[in-house]
Amino acid sequence: MNAMEVPVVYPTEEEFADPIDYLNQPALRRLGKVYGMVRIVPPAGFNPPLALDKARFKFKVRWQNLNELQLLNRARLFFINNLNTFNRLKGHPAHLEHTYVRVATARLHLYDLYIHIMQRKGLLPTKSVLVDKPLWRSFLSRNKLSHTVSPEQLVQVFTSYLQDYYSYLYKMYRKTGSGSIYNAMLYKEAIPHSALQTNDLDSQDDQDHQDNQDNQDDRNEQGEETLRTQEPTPDEPVHHMARMSAAVGADDSELQDWCPICKHIPKDNELDDVSYCDSCSQIFHNRCIKNNNYLNNASGEWICNNCIIGNGFYGFKYSTHYFTLKEFEQKYGTDESPDVDKLEKEFWDLVGNQDVKTTVPYGADIHSEDPAELTGFPTNDKTYSTHPMNLLNLPQASSSLLPFLNRNISGMTIPWIYVGSKFSTFCWHLEDQYTLSANYQHEGSPKVWYSIPDNSCDNFHKLLHDLTPDLFEKQPDLLHQLVSLISPYDPLFKKYNVKWYKAVQHPNEYIVTFPRCYHAGFNTGYNINEAVNFTSESWLPYGLEAISDYQLTKKMPVFDMYELMVNILVMYYRDNLPSPVSDAFLQHCHHELLSYINKETRNILSVMPFIAQERLLHVSNQLHLDSEDTKEYIQEDDEDGFFCASCSTMCSFVFVLQCKLDRSRHAKRRKTTNNDNHLLKVREFKKHLEEDSDSQVLCLTHFLECKDKSETINSLISLREFNELHHILKLSGNKMDGIK
Repeated sequence: MNAMEVPVVYPTEEEFADPIDYLNQPALRRLGKVYGMVRIVPPAGFNPPLALDKARFKFKVRWQNLNELQLLNRARLFFINNLNTFNRLKGHPAHLEHTYVRVATARLHLYDLYIHIMQRKGLLPTKSVLVDKPLWRSFLSRNKLSHTVSPEQLVQVFTSYLQDYYSYLYKMYRKTGSGSIYNAMLYKEAIPHSALQTNDLDSQDDQDHQDNQDNQDDRNEQGEETLRTQEPTPDEPVHHMARMSAAVGADDSELQDWCPICKHIPKDNELDDVSYCDSCSQIFHNRCIKNNNYLNNASGEWICNNCIIGNGFYGFKYSTHYFTLKEFEQKYGTDESPDVDKLEKEFWDLVGNQDVKTTVPYGADIHSEDPAELTGFPTNDKTYSTHPMNLLNLPQASSSLLPFLNRNISGMTIPWIYVGSKFSTFCWHLEDQYTLSANYQHEGSPKVWYSIPDNSCDNFHKLLHDLTPDLFEKQPDLLHQLVSLISPYDPLFKKYNVKWYKAVQHPNEYIVTFPRCYHAGFNTGYNINEAVNFTSESWLPYGLEAISDYQLTKKMPVFDMYELMVNILVMYYRDNLPSPVSDAFLQHCHHELLSYINKETRNILSVMPFIAQERLLHVSNQLHLDSEDTKEYIQEDDEDGFFCASCSTMCSFVFVLQCKLDRSRHAKRRKTTNNDNHLLKVREFKKHLEEDSDSQVLCLTHFLECKDKSETINSLISLREFNELHHILKLSGNKMDGIK
């Protein structure tokens, strides 16, 4: 398949020994800006042996249903599930087995028609929709159906399949007021579940393991493991709609025990006045159901809105069986060289084929606590154990900013391992906080990569949002969930002017992605890869951009950008920077930190009239001007920070704890929890928060936007003394200016 490939670079031994400085060179940065990624071939002689014990290294796999990963396919499947659930509630006998209906010789997807109406009309009385002839004509023209389907036939499809559901949404929308219909009607799940499940993957997993034990050499005539595919039969629908525990380890026993509408656990004397959703089994107070205008059917069956409207969540099912590397290679490996072009076409055909489900295993995001299994690179060989391109070392290499974090983050500063099989895939995503990433292939079949560089990201966002707008309303951080594919060969890429490139990675090669580069791809067979993140000075603007982008999608950041800059300035002032940085970079950090602290200082003045008390939390891994050696502060990832309940941003230095209890109950709680101590420890405070469903953390900006802030009990919680922050800025600034 024709595609422009990313550049291949061949660093010298000297350049390879200082990789971050090499990648930060203007020529390499220009390549990263244009292509989003590069493929690196190491100097001759660099070929580290795989250090993992294949007989002992164990991992679970995630089962990937390829056609459900295609974003439009999944949206159509979700919608039919919603329609069937609604029809069940209304007592309608029809059960839709496909995402489409046939009109003459055409397939007409009901989701596509629904989205077209919602985009053009929104939610209105059905009479105004039915008489809108341009609405029907535009849909037929847009989908190239004008010569096979008449507007009258299209109206008949709407009245037969969609009108009741559309009317229900309209009535609910009128009752909830304004804003997004989905935000108003859906509740937040502590453990989200997906509506899609087409078979019992646990049973298949166990059967696969048994088959492997019985016959490890079971291959098809091409010498490859036969893929698990299911094609439609006359007696069996293509898609069975059932509730799926998609999160890792989630099952029905892990349902939240509190009512998701009021966020309170039903008391013993309320258990006779609760209802359980007959679709997902979630518990609700009857009063909450009544107040929120939920429907019951004639037989008394009741189904919650998350099952009728759909939460848009999708996740992978994980195996119950632990594979060893040896076992997985025997089952999914092959000695033949794959035809990459042929496999690429077959892969995208399977992803796009809604009628054939192909399930493949992928050992992804594997992280072990055993020091001997943290990396596939040798750890006892002097040649490779200390080399900066050993991915265990790269995040801490010279010129990286991650050492300033003073914490280890699994998957970012500590590598994750990936064990692929034929057609296992990694979906479109950006790296956390737009950092750079390095991926090394230890052995096996090639891995095919696709990149969308920074300058096409906005167009790519628009393409996907226009394609499935409801999914992005329900799951604003959908593109951060690594569950969505669309082929770069799709004509929509050209229509939306999305530039993309391709790379084919072989053993002993690296793929490096640059900041804000979308990437996706698939494995052409069994292979072992390893990946980690790193940063450089040129990354800083992207890291700051990620803060505002994450607030829009309500994605939690992995680390605190502003705490990182505080650490840099503290180490600079104390002359103990772990690696040299430029004066321009230091000035950039100082400027951004000063702007942020000044903004928060102004916000504090605005929130003080609503504050009942002020508190200071003791954070153990902070750097201070009077701190000594930094190593004593390096900790594992056990103090994750505090996140705003409204926008999910990390509250760097201060936040408001908002309690919605009345004042008498709040006073009683303060007395019983010893809340009068001014200085609190983070772990104790977090434990208290987990047990307190009446309180929430808010950043100062979103607290000021609260309409009920005068009616709640509010505490201002500081993570650092602001006087100290201003002192850090003053002393580091004076040093930059040459003032003693």
